[in-house]
Amino acid sequence: MQAVTIKKLNSAVGRLLLSAIFATGIAIPAMAPAQGTMPVQWRYSSNTFCNQVAYSPDGTLLAVGGSEGVEIYTLNDVHSIFGLKTAAFYLVGMCFSPDGKSLLTAGSSEGQGRLQLWNVSDGKLAATIPTKVSYIAACAFSADGKTIALGGSNLTQGAVELWDVASKSRIGTLNTGASIVDAIAFTPDGKTVADGGQGPHGGVLELWDVAQAKLTASMKSASSIVVSISVSPDGNTLASAGGVPYQGGGALELWDLPSGALIKTLPLAEATALMVAFSADGNTLADIETTFTMGYHLQPYWHSTVTEWSVATGTPIARASEATEYVSCALSLDGQHLTVGAVGSVEFFSTGTLARAGTIGTGAISYGVGFTPPIFSPDSQTVIGGALALTTQGANVWDAVSGKWQATFGPTEFAEGAGPIYAYSPDGKTIASMFNYGNSGKVQFWDPKTLSLLSTLDLNGYDLWSVQYSPDGKRFAVCGEPINVFKNTVQIWDVASGKLVTTITTSATSPIVSMAFSADGAMMATGGQYGGWNGIVEVWNVATGAKISTLPTDVGKVLGVAFAPNGKQLAVAGQHLPQAIENPYGELELWNLLNSKLLANLPVAVGTGSVQTPVFSKDGKILYVGSDLGLQAFSPATHGMLGYFFNDAAFISLSPDGTKLAYSTNNGGLVVSPIPVIHSYEIANVAFKPSSVAGGNTAIGTVTLTDPAPPGGVQVEIDVRRMLSDTISAVTIPAGSRSAMFQVTTSTYDSQNTLLVTASSGPHIKTVQLPVTPPPPTIVSVIPNASAVTGGSSNGIDINLSSNSIGGQIPIDLFSDNPALTVPSFITLFQGRNYASGVVWTSPVNLKTVAHVTATLGSSSKSAMITILPAVLTQVSVSPTSVQGGAASTGTITMSGLTGSKGAIVSLTSSSPAATVPSKVAVAAGSGQATFTVKTTAVSAQTTVTITATAGGISKTTTLTLTPKT
Repeated sequence: MQAVTIKKLNSAVGRLLLSAIFATGIAIPAMAPAQGTMPVQWRYSSNTFCNQVAYSPDGTLLAVGGSEGVEIYTLNDVHSIFGLKTAAFYLVGMCFSPDGKSLLTAGSSEGQGRLQLWNVSDGKLAATIPTKVSYIAACAFSADGKTIALGGSNLTQGAVELWDVASKSRIGTLNTGASIVDAIAFTPDGKTVADGGQGPHGGVLELWDVAQAKLTASMKSASSIVVSISVSPDGNTLASAGGVPYQGGGALELWDLPSGALIKTLPLAEATALMVAFSADGNTLADIETTFTMGYHLQPYWHSTVTEWSVATGTPIARASEATEYVSCALSLDGQHLTVGAVGSVEFFSTGTLARAGTIGTGAISYGVGFTPPIFSPDSQTVIGGALALTTQGANVWDAVSGKWQATFGPTEFAEGAGPIYAYSPDGKTIASMFNYGNSGKVQFWDPKTLSLLSTLDLNGYDLWSVQYSPDGKRFAVCGEPINVFKNTVQIWDVASGKLVTTITTSATSPIVSMAFSADGAMMATGGQYGGWNGIVEVWNVATGAKISTLPTDVGKVLGVAFAPNGKQLAVAGQHLPQAIENPYGELELWNLLNSKLLANLPVAVGTGSVQTPVFSKDGKILYVGSDLGLQAFSPATHGMLGYFFNDAAFISLSPDGTKLAYSTNNGGLVVSPIPVIHSYEIANVAFKPSSVAGGNTAIGTVTLTDPAPPGGVQVEIDVRRMLSDTISAVTIPAGSRSAMFQVTTSTYDSQNTLLVTASSGPHIKTVQLPVTPPPPTIVSVIPNASAVTGGSSNGIDINLSSNSIGGQIPIDLFSDNPALTVPSFITLFQGRNYASGVVWTSPVNLKTVAHVTATLGSSSKSAMITILPAVLTQVSVSPTSVQGGAASTGTITMSGLTGSKGAIVSLTSSSPAATVPSKVAVAAGSGQATFTVKTTAVSAQTTVTITATAGGISKTTTLTLTPKT
């Protein structure tokens, strides 16, 4: 960083060149930017707490993290090049990777730790580390950039995890003895990781061997809790800072590495030490210290000191103190500057003297002090708005073109309740401001050139809510409520004489928070509440104070009213309040003032919780509103939404020349943008081809517009909603084209699943379903009922699959490698089953034959062997089994099955000459039996004859009984 660069920082605001908002939590419908990102001329981004500052390894970039995410600044011109919307509700850890290509952010939201990696080149989210740690307090890269360490806690137990950067997988969990880990760091060689936090008896530090995940040293700090640690560049020293701002117990200590022995304790100037950092050469050490007290009106006050230390002597080189809260620090790589993150700003100090060298931001915002809605000067060259000053609640004045901060002014007493609210006179010669102090509402008038106070109107006993000039500048109006009267009124005063001209007593029972003059100044509209759930909008004659009409609005809480330039229409913005007040929703109405009829409920974006500050364009063709979801634009003619831009545009103001739009953000930031270009296209269709995809594969989708994309193209956000998370990406439809293709990568599921894919561009949304089927089942095995069968018989087979079928009846193809085995062309796999059964048939064979049946399903295939056996002799029998000698009997040869093409020859023998059999019997081919004749002779006594059949080495016998004749 060069000295000339720091001079550029003085009283400057980083101008956002490219806003890249990345949501990683559950997506709200319609949260995509319309026709590209909302253009930004300049912005003051008030990170309420700039609690993390970090230099890139090459020293050219500065990352500033806090309650609103991260902004990355280039140090050569102090322009914010990216705004990163992290998933963490409150960012507590941040560091660059050693190669400077990635930024790691850490924090927590909704009871879950959030650890994210961002591409520094384009500001896009590169990866989310899937840790289950519920609260993450610190993160660090190893020197080679291959490992991430995180520290935090799960309920009452501290947590330290190591993660592999390439695979995004956890490679180690260190069993810390701390109840919470608030700080973590690697030694330069990457062999040791140090952590700091709180143990059972106060602050603790631990040293771990990374390779073995083994604790090598544990140290007891003198602080109540260690909240920051830093390792010297040579790896020999560990610095620790600790304490609790509200309780004290602070300590700043130096420890020897690797022994863990205490080297020395450095003397603090404040109650606690919140952060510590070594310089790049290790010769100096920087720390920030704070003391907290509670002041008037229970307003918290802080006193902070930043110190530059000599590491060798342990003594301060320089100190700088201020009545504010410092929360983070870093030393520039060239050693010239000490950078401090403060409340609403980043401060630069010259090393050696700690003289202030520059500022990003104003440092104006602080706890609950709030901000003022923006207003432009009549010449559109100046804007007032953004965060209010800490001690006085004064407003900040900015150059509307360059974003250069000019001054802070008013009010003269500490404002209470509503306000302060500011208004320019139409001639630009006076600024009016209203605020409340004690029981008195005050209107003060200021010179815009000198910002000196001109006069004060003290409305004692009157609680004010707003102030406005009439279009001709001759009147100004204040609205509010007389204390203890409960009648909400508008007072109209003459500017020249300073006298009250008219008092309008409205029907509102709650404070009037919105009022507006018509363009000709003849009418005034007021908006408020009547009763607990009903809004009330009334139109008045300014000259007489008489009511012209009451509009029966459905808006339960009116937050803004605005006349169209022609005076014939009135926009009413606010919230609809159902009886379940915890679920209000934004509502925007357009009324015809000629007949007091509702023209339309304008279609605000889905999920809008509130709508405020309606503003018509100069020609009346566009109605802009601020909302909790961002800027929304509508056509008063067609009543349709023209555009929607995701930003934090809570309160908006249109410059009188119609070229710029200013909006305050909920955290006190201020943005000035060119008027966004509105286009009329819509999303016609989102389709996938094929219409479903198997899990684990990539689906190709096409998003199509109704009209060609305008110059610059159209960015369409693709939100893929899954069971437990969303994946958000974007596709750009080139100028002149109607469509673009995108990819959706699916996961593997055990059953049928459906992804909801939403394409959105501003107000235009189209959601389709993408069925994701589980991977098709594969064949695991083919098992025959019998491994060997006799030819000519059937055999059952069972086919087992890897998973159940969900796609209806699926054919499994069958093949045989031998004509002796006949198989069907397929068998059917029924839905919901992971098996299928079938029957195969064999042919008679002469010899033992081996055949294979193969089942095929998709790309999977399995085979089984079936042995086909030739038919063998299984039986010989005679019938009848008993005959008189001389009579014949019929013998039967039975085979185990059908014989092959050669048939079978069976040899026969008889045990007695009284019964004779042929010597051989032939069993015909394809037959399983053959018969023969047994001839007998007369016998004198009963004789039993054994007949033996032999074939293929197998013999079977039967008996025939011969009886004598009687």
